[in-house]
Amino acid sequence: MSNHRDDLSVPRDRRSLQEDEPIRIPRFDNSALLARFRLTLIGRTFHQGRSTEALLAFMPRAGIWDLDGRVQGHDLGNGRFFFDFETEEDLHKVLKRRPCHFNCWTFSLERWESNIRDDFSSTVTFWITIRGVPLHYWVDEAFRKIREALGHVEEVDVKDRRVNVTVDDSRSLFMERRDQFDNGDEVSVTLQYERLYRYCFTCNMILHEERNCPLLSDRERQDNMAHRSALISAGNERLREEPISDPHQRESPARDVPERLTLGGNDRREHLSAKRTAISLPLGKA
Repeated sequence: MSNHRDDLSVPRDRRSLQEDEPIRIPRFDNSALLARFRLTLIGRTFHQGRSTEALLAFMPRAGIWDLDGRVQGHDLGNGRFFFDFETEEDLHKVLKRRPCHFNCWTFSLERWESNIRDDFSSTVTFWITIRGVPLHYWVDEAFRKIREALGHVEEVDVKDRRVNVTVDDSRSLFMERRDQFDNGDEVSVTLQYERLYRYCFTCNMILHEERNCPLLSDRERQDNMAHRSALISAGNERLREEPISDPHQRESPARDVPERLTLGGNDRREHLSAKRTAISLPLGKA
């Protein structure tokens, strides 16, 4: 009882300082734990309201990862989770299939490592097709410089103008860049992200959609959504009027809608302008 009264007698601000002091953990052997997570991938969802339990149950299924019964998912809370694999081969099979999606929502997935960063995992890996580089500049030096500006490079396919890049989820995706060669030639290139579905059309972030973009006012969000809805309706009407002999040749109306709109406030225009900085490229031999 006396101890309780003593605690109450300590000033509140002093007790807060005592509570903020870190609890010191003695040295211990965690080699078994490190070995236990050797075949683990850790992930994080970017959007609120997504069911982690549903994701963990869905991804291993046939037709997705084809690993049903050979991988076990665990919920860590706050949108974080991890998958335990039985073999290195299965783990690499999943890594090769990135970017990962659940109901068209992108989520990060990285190999587990021993760190305590709050933002881990925070990257997404995409195959990106680079369009606009003239044929006589199709050299490894040019594509290497472009890919270095996008993120950490995993793999390069010069023949098909594709790069496999790991990007930070806190950065906007580059959709276009200006490239400048040593001889003064300057070209504009566009970047097409494979299997990129939901993202913000205003700031090109994958962490949110346009209706939640902090760069737009409520009115601008409404105007953008109304404009895009009109474009989709116009695309549907055009497809209905267009004669097609083979119904399987009909493309999805969504493909006829521009992925980005030239709408929004001054913040958005300044944001996109800052991303058009030219990349200086070495002049290699074609």
